[in-house]
Amino acid sequence: MLAEDLKHTGWKFIKSNEVCKTKQGYFDLLNKSKIVVSFADQETWGIAMQEALFEDCFPVVPNKLSYKEMYFERYRFDTYTQAKELVLQSMRDPLASDLVVLARNKEILLNKGEQAITNMIKEFDL
Repeated sequence: MLAEDLKHTGWKFIKSNEVCKTKQGYFDLLNKSKIVVSFADQETWGIAMQEALFEDCFPVVPNKLSYKEMYFERYRFDTYTQAKELVLQSMRDPLASDLVVLARNKEILLNKGEQAITNMIKEFDL
């Protein structure tokens, strides 16, 4: 739906699970990408979005699930219209994907991941 709504922009939108046959192919696609969008109603730590963020893609995520804890508000949406506007904004403004802000979000994700793993290890030791 998003790809159809934004086809007038001239940008190419791809569903990674439809074109990537290998993990390396997936990472190659992310490396060429500028924006990554999730409409997830369920996720497990949001690994795919984190992989994209670490390839310097501008993340657009729902304002729910663990995304609320892991991504700055500027990357989150509540409605489809807001998601579309975030994508359009990042397409219009190359500074929208400010690498300093992305780097700070990466640091937060790494810290949260480290804490989650530490907590898990503590629970296993009980």
